[in-house]
Amino acid sequence: ALACGLPVIYSDSGGCAEIVGDAGIGIVVSESWENQNYPAPEQISESASAILNEYARFQIAARTRAQQALSIPRFIKAHESIFKELVDD
Repeated sequence: ALACGLPVIYSDSGGCAEIVGDAGIGIVVSESWENQNYPAPEQISESASAILNEYARFQIAARTRAQQALSIPRFIKAHESIFKELVDD
């Protein structure tokens, strides 16, 4: 979604906030290993409305986030250094 410039609404239960950054809205849910916890429909609706009210800003943030933090060259570079470190040991 981010690569296409689409803002993201996500369940903020770990991990997504670091990926999405300011290109979307996280909805806080209870964390549990035993149960799946979901945002209330009203929270999703409010988040969608908030994004629509500032769609241009979120759209630019989404594409920028994808280009800066999630690009394939960046992914390869990060993993190349990890693998080199493992091989050198």
